[in-house]
Amino acid sequence: MSETPFIRCPGCDTLIDPTRTACPGCGRCPACGVKRSQTVKTCPNCNLAYCSCCGRCPQCLELRYSEIGPCECGHPKDAQQIEDLVRYHATVGAERRPAETGCILVVVILLILFFIGMFTLKG
Repeated sequence: MSETPFIRCPGCDTLIDPTRTACPGCGRCPACGVKRSQTVKTCPNCNLAYCSCCGRCPQCLELRYSEIGPCECGHPKDAQQIEDLVRYHATVGAERRPAETGCILVVVILLILFFIGMFTLKG
């Protein structure tokens, strides 16, 4: 089975196909998070409100933001971005993103400053 699994949108947690150019729930690019469209509440074909969760029209089943083309970041044409989305945001079996060294360094510095503050207050 070579079908790509669904992911949770990093912006709004809607379940989406990682190859979509914009999340039908929030309108953001799943790869870079850039807002791709203004908020659209009703289907232009049926004049019915889109589902607030999945962004699908209840009558014609058209997905909101389906007319948007590829993002400037390269999504969905960049296969590496889709692999990363599936790896870190898959609905089943997602991995945790490795922490960046900058974040770890900031946490260590804050802990050192905390302990220095505690020792100076005691003294």
